[in-house]
Amino acid sequence: MSLNNSDSLGHQPDLPFLDADDCSGAVVLVVDDDPTLRLLMKEALQQVGFQVMEARDGQDAIDLFQQIIPDIILMDVSMPVKNGFEACEEIRALPYGRYLPILMMTGLDDMNRVKQAYKAGATDFLVKPINWVILGHRVRYMLRSAKTLEQLRESQKNNQALIDSLPDTIVKVAINGTVLDYKAGDGGSLKMDKKDVIGYKLDAFLPKTLATELSGLVLDVFKSGETASKEFTIKLKRNKYVYEGRLIKIGDYEVVCILRDITERRNSEEKIHYLAYNDALTTLPNRSFFNEWVSNRLSYLRKLNGFLSVFILDLDNFKQINDTLGHNIGDALLKSVALRLKQAIDTVCDSQHGCGDECEVLLSRFGSDEFAVVFVHPRHAIPVEAIASEMHKEFSHSVELLGHEIFITASIGSASFPDDGRDLNALVKNADTAMHHSKRHGQNHFRSYSRSMNARSMDRLTLENSLRKALDSNELLLHYQPQVNLKTGKIVGAEALIRWQHPERGLISPDRFIPIAEDTGLINSIGEWVLGEACKQMKHWVDAGYDINRMAVNLSSIQLRQPDFIHRIRRIVSSVGIAPSYLEFELTETTLMRNAERSISLLHEIRDDGLVLSVDDFGTGYSSLSYLKRFPIDALKIDRSFVQDLEQDSDDAAITFAIIAMAHNLNLKVIAEGVETPQQLQILQEHECDEGQGYLFGRPQLPIEFEELLKKQSD
Repeated sequence: MSLNNSDSLGHQPDLPFLDADDCSGAVVLVVDDDPTLRLLMKEALQQVGFQVMEARDGQDAIDLFQQIIPDIILMDVSMPVKNGFEACEEIRALPYGRYLPILMMTGLDDMNRVKQAYKAGATDFLVKPINWVILGHRVRYMLRSAKTLEQLRESQKNNQALIDSLPDTIVKVAINGTVLDYKAGDGGSLKMDKKDVIGYKLDAFLPKTLATELSGLVLDVFKSGETASKEFTIKLKRNKYVYEGRLIKIGDYEVVCILRDITERRNSEEKIHYLAYNDALTTLPNRSFFNEWVSNRLSYLRKLNGFLSVFILDLDNFKQINDTLGHNIGDALLKSVALRLKQAIDTVCDSQHGCGDECEVLLSRFGSDEFAVVFVHPRHAIPVEAIASEMHKEFSHSVELLGHEIFITASIGSASFPDDGRDLNALVKNADTAMHHSKRHGQNHFRSYSRSMNARSMDRLTLENSLRKALDSNELLLHYQPQVNLKTGKIVGAEALIRWQHPERGLISPDRFIPIAEDTGLINSIGEWVLGEACKQMKHWVDAGYDINRMAVNLSSIQLRQPDFIHRIRRIVSSVGIAPSYLEFELTETTLMRNAERSISLLHEIRDDGLVLSVDDFGTGYSSLSYLKRFPIDALKIDRSFVQDLEQDSDDAAITFAIIAMAHNLNLKVIAEGVETPQQLQILQEHECDEGQGYLFGRPQLPIEFEELLKKQSD
C-alpha cells in the first residue's frame, strides 16, 4: 500500500480488517503533540511492517480518521485543542469507530487516568516511557484480537439473523430453571415480551403443565447431555396449541429449548386422517377404518376365544330413489339411515339382547347404499337374529326428506367369528353372500351365513357368466301360452314367456335367471330381444291370417327406468312393421307403485302410441285404488294364487269376485291366470270373468306348437 496515495491508505469502509495471521501493511494512526515521540513511534512501527499516519492533537486525529479509517489508533492523553479522552469518545461515536482498537498513552500511571481512558472507550492503556521493542508486538496482538472479535460479531450477527428468521420460540434456560434469553416465535400462545420472560423461572409465564414438563426435560438434558425431543399440547381457553420441542445442552450450565408451533400441521394431519378413515357424507367410519378395527379385534379374540359378528346391510331400491328424486334426496336418505342404525344399535345395547358393558360396536358405511355393523364380545355369542330384527324395525316407518315421504327397506346378511370365518376377508365375504341371499329371497329380509350359500353363490356366479353369453349363443327362446275368451272359448291372445336352453343344464325357467338378469342389468338387452322376437312372431301369425289379436310381453321395472325406454319400443315396433295395437305390456303392481307418478306419465306415452297395458299378478302387490283409476291401463290379470284355491277357499273366491266387479266398474278387462280345472273355469264364467290363461287351455309352448292350436281354431 503506497503512503503517497492518500486514497489507498488504511481501509475503506467496505473493507474488512487485515487477516489475523498477517498484520503487515496495517495502517496505524499515531496521535501525539510531541513530534519527537511521533517520529520514534513511526520508525519503530514501520520497521515491523506497519504503515503509519500522524496527527498532532485530538481534533486532527478525528479529521484524519474520517479520511483514512486506520486499522488501529495510538493516542496520547494530554494534548492541546482536544485531549485523547475527548477524541476517543468522539471517534467511538463515528461510523466504523465503534470497534476500532484504540491504545491510550500517558505518562501518568494513576488509576483515575486508567478508568477515564476505559470510560472514553479505549481498548487498552499504555504507560510511558514506551518499550519500543514490545510496541510492535502489542499493536499486532491488538489487531489480531480486534479481527477475532470482528469475526465473532459477524458470526453472532449471522446466527441472530438465522434465529430471527425461524418461526420457532427459543428459550435459553440456566440449570436452575431461570430464563437467560428468549426469542418469540411467530404467533401461537408463546409470544411474549422479553422483559416478561428473561430472569424468570419457566412457571412464571408458561402454563403450569407445560412448565412442569419442560422443567423436567431441562433437568434430564442437563444430566444426560443428550438432545431431547418432545411434543407439547397447550390448552388455553377454547384453543389448543401443539408444540414440537427440541432441547439441546450448551456448555455446562445452559439448555436451549426450541419450540415450534405445529398446531396447523397437526390439525391438517388430523383432518387428513379423518378423511382417510371417515365417510364424508354420513361422518361414519369408512371401510378402511372398518378393516383396521375388525382386524385388531380379531387378533385378540383369537386368544380369548371371543365372538364377533359382521352385519352387511344394503338398501333396497336405493338407486331408483336416487335416480328419480335426485342425489340431494339420496344423500339425505343415507344420512337418515345412518341415524336409524345408530338408534337400532342403542336399542339393542339397552335391551335384554344387549351384550353388556363388555360389548363393542362399530357402525360404518362401506360406500353407496351399503353399511356394515360389527358386534364384539369377549365371552358371549352375538344374538344376530335379535339385532337384525331391531335394525329392520327402524325401517318400518317412512321418513320425510325435503318434502318427500320415502319408504326404504334393507336386506341384511351376517357372518360370525369363529364359525363363519376366522379372518376379516372371510367374514366380510360371507356376510355379503348372506346379504345377497336375503335380497334374492325378497326385500327387507335377513339371512345369517351358512356354508351352503357358497355353493349357491358359486352356482349363481356360473349361471351369470353363462347368461352373458346366452344371447350371442342363441340359447334364449320364447314359449307362448294361449289367452282364451271365456265366453267363446277361442284363443284371442298369447303371452310370450322366455326360456333358456342351457347347453349343459337343459331348459332353465325364468324364475332362476330373470333375477340375475335384473341384478346385472342384462334384463335391458334381454327385454329388447324378447320384444323383438314376440313382435316378429305376432306379425307372422297376423300375416298368415290367424284369428289372434294380442301378444302380451312382460316388462321389468328396470326396463322402465331407462331414459330412452319409449324410443327403444318405437324403434323395435317400427323395424318389425307391426301395428302397436297388437302388443300388450304386462306390469306388476310393484313395478307400477315404485314410482307411481312417473309410471302414470310413462304409461300415458305408451298408451298414446296405441299399445295395450295390463296389470299382472293383481292382488299380490300394494297398489292404491286411488292410483289404480289414474293408471291408463286396459286390463287386470288376477294372480294364480287366488284362482288355484277358488273352489276350496271362500276368502280367495271373495277376493277374485271383488276384483272382477271392481275392474268392470272401471271399464277394465279381467284375465284370470292359472286356470287348471273345469270347475275353476265354470266359477269364473259365472262371475263374468272376460279371459283366462292356464294349463286348462294350454301350457307355454314353442311357436310351431302354438301355431297348431291356431290352425285347429281356424278349421
